Amino acid sequence: MKTLLFFILSIFLLAANSGSVNSQCRLGEEDAGVYKQMQFSMQNGLYGDAKIRAKVLIIKYGNSCPELYYDAGWLSFMTESWWDTIEFMRLALRTLEFSNQRLLFAYAAVGIAYFNVDYSTEAIAYLDKAISLDARADYYKYRGLAYYKLEEYNYALTDFQEAKRLGSEFNSSESDIFWDAASKLKEKL
Repeated sequence: MKTLLFFILSIFLLAANSGSVNSQCRLGEEDAGVYKQMQFSMQNGLYGDAKIRAKVLIIKYGNSCPELYYDAGWLSFMTESWWDTIEFMRLALRTLEFSNQRLLFAYAAVGIAYFNVDYSTEAIAYLDKAISLDARADYYKYRGLAYYKLEEYNYALTDFQEAKRLGSEFNSSESDIFWDAASKLKEKL
């Protein structure tokens, strides 16, 4: 799980360099300072602090500065605040025009967050969108885990095999799930 978080962090850092809130929003001088403090906290791993600053700016600017939804969603993902991730990234998806990397991360983050709160059907829908943009191993793995929770062993096994083919690493509990899905699929046949 932590490996995936660091992998997705690298995606965000690439995407973050493609623009900033100030280019999309008109922040007052004081609020621009709050935004700079937020960026500093993000860059230094102080995600909780940065998330508070993002929420303060969202309260003030809301839809007039939708890039803040993305930032708050990313920060929520990094702090494993799954419901906040879902809320902010879904708002971002509705209000922003995304670069491909940010769109990819937004769909993947919502899918992984839904998986972590046991909403497997919703997780699959968002991971489908992420995979359609870029078929990454960990997205297949999470989708496979969601299918497994739904007892859709054929789909789970197919996704696990694709994840493995693309180079995903499986921890011991994920390997157990992989083999359990294979045995349950054999039982059904």
